[in-house]
Amino acid sequence: MARMLTYDLELADVPDEDLSKDILDSHTLVTLLNPSLEMVAWMLNNPDFDYIMLAVENRTFYIAPKKNSFFSFEAAEDYPASPTSAAEYVAVGTNGLDGLLFQFLPPNSQTSKHLHRENGERFVNFYGPLTVEIDGKYTILEGDSLLAEVNQTHQLSTGNQGALTLCQSFGNPSLDKTDHVYS
Repeated sequence: MARMLTYDLELADVPDEDLSKDILDSHTLVTLLNPSLEMVAWMLNNPDFDYIMLAVENRTFYIAPKKNSFFSFEAAEDYPASPTSAAEYVAVGTNGLDGLLFQFLPPNSQTSKHLHRENGERFVNFYGPLTVEIDGKYTILEGDSLLAEVNQTHQLSTGNQGALTLCQSFGNPSLDKTDHVYS
């Protein structure tokens, strides 16, 4: 199964057998969960896409941004963790205007509770149920997205299963944390 992100950051799920050039032309980021060997071979040999491989909870994800698109990612080994957060940052990038961060949140864990003074943040859930608390209201994401606006306190948490999430920081392509206020 391919979970794909369109240019306007909307998610679409596409079975491997339905992937075609037309579908790929309309998407800029493809994630594949435990893809078939044929799909991995296609990705590795497709000159239109780069890829990052992630091993998450005995599953393999391939994050494949289209080359020369507004997405670019690199491994997040040097990206600093937030205080009291259990999130594992796996890839950082940009779409030119916004900072993008793929994070894995292990089972039964949470991120730091915080708000942003200058930038809103959207959470696009790729895998695993994710509970998002925004100003005391709880929402469970499963393959969809949610926005925390400027000055809204928010925190992500998981239950028995981990979650892979793309965090989009509006207007903050470098993902600096100068506008974070921790609770």
